[in-house]
Amino acid sequence: MLAKLAPGAFRHMMMNRLAELAQFEERSLTRLLAPKEGSATASSLSKPRATHGLENGLSPLRTGLKLLLRSPALAAQAGDPQRWHELNIRGIGLWISILELLRAHPHLAAASIIERWRDSDTGQLLNQLACGELVIPSEGYETEFAGIIRWLDDQLRDQRWAHLHAKSQREGLTPEEKREFVTLQQVGGNLPGVPITK
Repeated sequence: MLAKLAPGAFRHMMMNRLAELAQFEERSLTRLLAPKEGSATASSLSKPRATHGLENGLSPLRTGLKLLLRSPALAAQAGDPQRWHELNIRGIGLWISILELLRAHPHLAAASIIERWRDSDTGQLLNQLACGELVIPSEGYETEFAGIIRWLDDQLRDQRWAHLHAKSQREGLTPEEKREFVTLQQVGGNLPGVPITK
C-alpha cells in the first residue's frame, strides 16, 4: 500500500512513522517496499507525471513554507499556530512567526513576507524557497498543506505522550495528567500502551 503512494510529504510521513513502529531504518524500509521492476506499480511510477510533496530532501516544514510563499491564503487552514510553540522541530519558530504574520495580514504576498526578514539569514532562506521550483500542481496545494498540518499535530501529540510517559515513570502524574495521558493514548492509536503505575 505504501509503495503505491505518490512521492511527497504524506508518503514521507507514513514511511517515517512505519519505520519507527517496525524499528527499521527508513532507508532499509524504503528498499524493502520499493516496487520490483516489471510490476504494475513500478511501471506506473516510472511514467512522467507531476509529483506531490518533498523535493530534494526538504523537510515537511520547508515544504510548507514553500506552499505558504506561493499561496499565503493557506495559512487560514492552520488554526492557532501557538499550539506548536513547544514542539522540538527545527524551524518551528519561523513557521509559527509566518503563520501569525499571515493571520494578522492575510493579503500579504511573498515579497512582503520576505521583506520582514530582509538582510538576515532567514530572509535568504525564504527567498531561496520562494524562488525554488515547486512541482506540486496548484490544485494539490491544499491537500499537501493539510497533510503537513496533520503531521505537526501528530508530532505534538507524540511528544506530549513521551513527556507524560517519562514523568509517570520518574515521579508520577497528577490526576489531570493521567486523564490527558489516557486521552492521548486513545487518540494516538499507534502509541504503545504502557500502564501508569504511580
